[in-house]
Parts: sequence; structure tokens; C-alpha cells
Amino acid sequence: MFVPQNAQFFGNMKRFIEPFQLDDFQPATYLLYEDSELLGYYPKGEQYSFKTTEKFTIDYFTKMEADSIADHTETYITGNSLEYSEIVEIDENHSIVETRK
Repeated sequence: MFVPQNAQFFGNMKRFIEPFQLDDFQPATYLLYEDSELLGYYPKGEQYSFKTTEKFTIDYFTKMEADSIADHTETYITGNSLEYSEIVEIDENHSIVETRK
């Protein structure tokens, strides 16, 4: 994985690294913000492209402005110009959303 050697993962984010080894995708982005992390996976050979044909991202938040995961997910969907969105799974602690921009 292309994550900086000195990266300090939030405890819950680290658990996603091994399970998400996707065929034809490679991890290419790691971003750490004040209260969130993002791992980005892109098609092999496209990691330096300005716009990739596909991407898979994992975003982890230690806190969020929304009152719930459902509210946060809805804000994400309505706040972005998306061609397609489907909530695949949602519960108290996480959501999985498929989107197309």
C-alpha cells in the first residue's frame, strides 16, 4: 500500500486496509485531515491521471457536523452533482454509497 511510513491512522480506519485489496485497483491516495482520513483506490495504471475512469474511496470521520450517519450521507448525496447514487448499506456507524459523477 502506498501509505506514508509515518502515517498515524485512526484506530478504526486501519482495519479497512487489508480487506480492501481490489482486483485491478491499487491504493494511490492517503489524506489525513484534522478529524478524518481518506484512502483512495484507482484502476492500475491510472493513478497519475487527473480524472480516472473509476475510483473507490474510504472516508473515516472521528466527528462530523451531522447528527447521524444517515444525515451525513444524505448531505453528501444532495450536496454533490451526481449522475447516480445508491445507498448500498447504512446503519448507526457507517454507510456504503455507490455514486457516479
